[in-house]
Amino acid sequence: MMNGYFDVLTTIDIFVLCFMCVLTRLSESLNKKQKRGFLFAFGLIALISLLEVVTLKVDGLPKKFRWLNIVSNYLGFGLTPSVCICLVYVLDKKTKLRW
Repeated sequence: MMNGYFDVLTTIDIFVLCFMCVLTRLSESLNKKQKRGFLFAFGLIALISLLEVVTLKVDGLPKKFRWLNIVSNYLGFGLTPSVCICLVYVLDKKTKLRW
């Protein structure tokens, strides 16, 4: 039952992210750098959401699928901080990101 709940939430999440991508692309007040950063952040959020669904789908399956559970879980948690980095890039006044 819980997996169906996450399926619905992920579907809604991806729909809203697609809508946000359309609004970002059509925005006249954002510059190219900001649009690129927002679109990349939205894509990362969608990917992380899908990885969470994969983690839940393969949980409890035979041992041969354990690697998929581990990889999707590591990637999901590993990619999460990069969303913040994308948003800092968007809000940075400079044209290029300095490391």
